[in-house]
Amino acid sequence: MNNRMTASGSLALAALLFCCLPQAAQAADDACAALKHYKLQGGAVDAVEVLAPPATFDIGFQGLPPLPVTAGFCRVQAHLTPTPASNIRIEVWLPPADAWNGKFVGTGNAGFAGNFTSPYLFMRSAVAKGYAAAGTDTGHVGNRMGEPPSADWALHQPEKIKDYGYRAEHLTAIAGKALVQAYYRHAPKHAYFQGCSNGGREALMEARRFPDDYEGIIAGAPAADWVGLATGFAWNTLAAHKSPEGALTTGKLAILQSAALKQCDLLDGVSDGVLEDPRQCKFDPASVECPNGADGDSCLNAAQVETARKIYGGPINPRTGASLFPGFAVGSEAVQWGQWITGPATDQSAFATSFYRNMVFSDPDWQLSSLDFDHDVDKARAVAGPALDSNDPDIAAFAKRGGHLLLYQGWADAAIPPQATINYYEAVRQKIGAARTDSAVRFFLVPGMAHCLGGPGPNDFDTLDALDHWVDSGQAPERLVAAKYETEYADLLGLPKGEPQRTRPLCAYPQTAHYKGGGSADEADNFICRRQ
Repeated sequence: MNNRMTASGSLALAALLFCCLPQAAQAADDACAALKHYKLQGGAVDAVEVLAPPATFDIGFQGLPPLPVTAGFCRVQAHLTPTPASNIRIEVWLPPADAWNGKFVGTGNAGFAGNFTSPYLFMRSAVAKGYAAAGTDTGHVGNRMGEPPSADWALHQPEKIKDYGYRAEHLTAIAGKALVQAYYRHAPKHAYFQGCSNGGREALMEARRFPDDYEGIIAGAPAADWVGLATGFAWNTLAAHKSPEGALTTGKLAILQSAALKQCDLLDGVSDGVLEDPRQCKFDPASVECPNGADGDSCLNAAQVETARKIYGGPINPRTGASLFPGFAVGSEAVQWGQWITGPATDQSAFATSFYRNMVFSDPDWQLSSLDFDHDVDKARAVAGPALDSNDPDIAAFAKRGGHLLLYQGWADAAIPPQATINYYEAVRQKIGAARTDSAVRFFLVPGMAHCLGGPGPNDFDTLDALDHWVDSGQAPERLVAAKYETEYADLLGLPKGEPQRTRPLCAYPQTAHYKGGGSADEADNFICRRQ
């Protein structure tokens, strides 16, 4: 009898494989094709197609080959035109109905946007988990990821700046949900947003301006105070290139980092090349100054010490002495400072110049050397701040509707100063109250993580799963587990991760991870979360 039952089961399975699945696939293809004729409010659908493994997909990153499609989906390309000057391109990726988890994810952009690279990476991961996902170029065509950042598209284009600043992501949320409704015949049960860097700024903009768009929001390394950030970029660029004598070369950055780690690495109980909380490290760059301010292979000259102090300290108003934006943390100088801050042609220099040139002064010939850190910063806040800054801490409406905000920030980030994100969290707590903040917000600082990903510390962790569990269960995450893999950026490159080399808990702020004193220091279970 058991043999006959097995044979019967095999016949049934064969019938399913050769009959029902092709029919389901055809139904999904037909539903996708039908969206070409969908009447999208405020815009139009431009193209639809079905993509599935083993196809590959070009994410538009300079020098990166096409990545494999990890799960099938209906790809919808559309555009939105809220003003005559607007042309907001969007994409919505829709898994087949039998693979959809019933949820929707909006995704954020990097830098000055103008492309889909960052949204594609988030969308690719989300669709593999069964989410419907959406992204946008924020209303302009810009440079490819991997090329120097530029905002030339913003010159004399106030509506495009608004699209980039806040309008495109909001309208993408509306259009994305409408296409979800049309494809599946019912609305998503949950809607989330995730982004990092400029995408983190967009995330906080959604929480503040459009609290009903998403019930769960992930904001990584948010460039929330855009004006302050660009001003800090300008300050660092001018400091790092003031004179050849003060230049911080790769070797000098390694000296600074090594000295800070030697002084403070054991503060969390384990020597692992990563500072758990760099604020606890009272490192003075003068400790590695060469005798008599000279120069040498194992020390810094006086001008280099001054450069380091300016980058650690951040920009100040020359008239009042007031801080304009935080500086950068100690202990990770050799990780990304060369790319972002101190190299000959840095990302910070390009961002600051392009922002002030195109969005503040509307002068294509404006030079960074002419920036007045007193009056020009006020002008930038008045001209560009209303469209770009998302550091207003009043997210009471988002919290009141039951919204969940998951913040994270890498301590080794050389683009967004970690203290800026700490300041934002503390401002939220002061503005909406401790109880409401504790209910609606969780903040995780990531030791040794660079800008959004990578770095010497464990930097691979799943914020989307953590947010989803929080929304479904009502239990806010107090601890995430981050891993360090041998292949850095494995997800980005479409490569297998393998086994982690190290795991470490990320503790909800203001707690930090501390070694228990026994067991492997490479295993998260041997650490506890506690306050300093």
